[in-house]
Order: sequence, then C-alpha cells, then structure tokens
Amino acid sequence: MINQDVLLLAGEEDQYVPISRLPQIQQELCNAATITTKVFTRETGGEQHCQAGHRHLAFNEMKKFL
Repeated sequence: MINQDVLLLAGEEDQYVPISRLPQIQQELCNAATITTKVFTRETGGEQHCQAGHRHLAFNEMKKFL
C-alpha cells in the first residue's frame, strides 16, 4: 500500500536486520514510486543498526532524500 518515494538505510553489519534482507524489502515495496537505498559499510561508517555511533550519516542521507 506504500505508493510514495521510499528511502531505505541499511547497515552492512546490522545485528538486527541482516543486509541479506534488503532485496526482499525492496521487492515487497512493489507499489513505491521510487526506492532509494543507501548501504553503510565499515569503511564509510554507519555499518551498525540504525547507524549507531554515526547517526549524522543517516541524518545527512535523510536530508538529501527530502
């Protein structure tokens, strides 16, 4: 039922939502107008759940998206 633009933020080493779920989540958003995905890695920072310790990286992506 989601039919607007969607931003997905994912941490490569997320201990709660494995990165392997990302394709499934993207596929299930079949009615989304667009899907923008940002994966945070150990190299870029923000690789943990909700970009713990580097929340500014997530906030920056949200601001760019909006």
